[in-house]
Amino acid sequence: MSTARQIISGTLRFHLNRLSPGETLDADLADVCLEALNSIADEMNGDETMLWRQVLTAGTVSGTTGTLGSTWATLSPGDQILGASYSDGGQDIPLCELTLAQYQALPVKTTGGQPQYWSHDGQATVYFYPAPTGVPVTLRTGSPVSDFADLDTDYVMPRGRMAAFQALLAERLAPSTIGDVTPAIARASKKARLTLKAGAKPAIISSRREGNILTGF
Repeated sequence: MSTARQIISGTLRFHLNRLSPGETLDADLADVCLEALNSIADEMNGDETMLWRQVLTAGTVSGTTGTLGSTWATLSPGDQILGASYSDGGQDIPLCELTLAQYQALPVKTTGGQPQYWSHDGQATVYFYPAPTGVPVTLRTGSPVSDFADLDTDYVMPRGRMAAFQALLAERLAPSTIGDVTPAIARASKKARLTLKAGAKPAIISSRREGNILTGF
């Protein structure tokens, strides 16, 4: 576990040379750094390759829809779905993602069969087409990066992520604190992104198809 204060102090001391050993972190600067740190966390949630981890959750689907929190009991409405697959004879078959508009454009949604497509309304409902009957469907979801509540609350993160956060924070703060992103900071931030992406390896490949399911993609 780490705190935002530890990440910020390490960034200022080791990357930006703005904090000496034993020196107290300035309160105003700490607030600015905390805001930048939470901005980085928010951006990470927009990139599925930088989420803490990806989780596989199985459920059995009958009909056109399944429900987060029911069909997949451990998931919650609003969870980010990154992919879906169904089990057929011991093999996982990836499904293709449709936008909600593409799914809604289907004139007959109750056609039965093995599912080929899925769509999520962003809340609790996951739609499938064709409509399966008693088919095991596995969803791949991302575990989000939460905000830092304050400077001193313990923040649970996988190993190696504290150094990655420090490097990304240094990159964010460098222009306003030392005038520019130095080559050393650029190298450290690049390594940080690779570290974060290595920690969230997708287990199922799912693709989004553009176009209209009725006329082809």
